[in-house]
Amino acid sequence: MLYVAYNDQKLPCFIADHNVISDMHGGQAIYHVTSGHRNPLNYSITEESLYEYFHANPRVSNGGRIVKNKRVLLFKKYTHFHLYMILRYKIALETLHVMSVFGGSFSKNYNKLNRGYNFLMLVAKLYAPYVFFKG
Repeated sequence: MLYVAYNDQKLPCFIADHNVISDMHGGQAIYHVTSGHRNPLNYSITEESLYEYFHANPRVSNGGRIVKNKRVLLFKKYTHFHLYMILRYKIALETLHVMSVFGGSFSKNYNKLNRGYNFLMLVAKLYAPYVFFKG
């Protein structure tokens, strides 16, 4: 899910401690990608691999233009991520909300952007125990 959101450029920032080792497993047919003990994979390698892959294999828009992916801004602490989201997105959203009183496209834009903001905050909260776990 995070990889798809990254590729769709709907993941401008996220949370992860670069030094935390992740264990990744496949779906129904189990392909064990890594083991935290024998073959460690930390989040900095994952983030770099994502960027390199999508840089080498960019998306193409419906119009045939290449869509360049940006790096994801990673925060080592959830509180820093939360503060950034408030300062960078929530204040602007609330301003748009006030303007939506006047109706028109402001209301539609506010609803769409607010859903995206709330989704990103929910996903970050769900992933936080895993991306910061140093067991």
